[in-house]
Amino acid sequence: MSAGVEGCRSSAATVAADPCHAAQWSAVPVSCPGVAGSKPRSSISATDSASRRARFLRNATHEFHLETIGDRAWRLSEYALAPLLTRERVERQPGEPTASSWQVTQDWDAQLLQFRLTVPGTKGSARTFRLQVDRMPVIQLPVVLAAGESLVCNGSVACQVTSAAGAVTATNTLPGALPITSPGTHSITLDSERGGDDAPRVELQLRGLRGVDEVRARVR
Repeated sequence: MSAGVEGCRSSAATVAADPCHAAQWSAVPVSCPGVAGSKPRSSISATDSASRRARFLRNATHEFHLETIGDRAWRLSEYALAPLLTRERVERQPGEPTASSWQVTQDWDAQLLQFRLTVPGTKGSARTFRLQVDRMPVIQLPVVLAAGESLVCNGSVACQVTSAAGAVTATNTLPGALPITSPGTHSITLDSERGGDDAPRVELQLRGLRGVDEVRARVR
């Protein structure tokens, strides 16, 4: 993911200096906070009025990515969030598959897989995550997440472990590259092991970049 500026709030076409605050997806500094479980929203476009752009960009429930493309110029993209997926503890019979599966619709363009794994709550831990999209190779995630921690993967093999407050506490390198997913409905399968006697639930959320607009700073 290309490097961007530290802040990503703007007023119309003028980039403000107000930095993004720490949030669920803040493992990469160019990400502004979003709301977990929220549905994808309509993107702004070049034909929108300056007032509508300003209202859209000032809404703290929207999440953006800024990529530097020149002097006082940035490329602005919106993050679309898929529905939050929850893996609950279920008693299985011997030999019965332990993985959880869902159908998820991707409404953003083809791009490297981005996701967040979270172990919510205050007790327990989970480890040895295995994630599969459709019939693609299984993604091995050799990490232990304690209650309150998350693993944030933004298309790179270098994924970051964050605390409940959003602070990066570690970097975990995946053994292989993440796949490229295309628009449409995908089968998502997640398996994991509990790290102790307590078996916390695990939350998974996919996301992707959608909509592109250029933002330039006014020179006064």
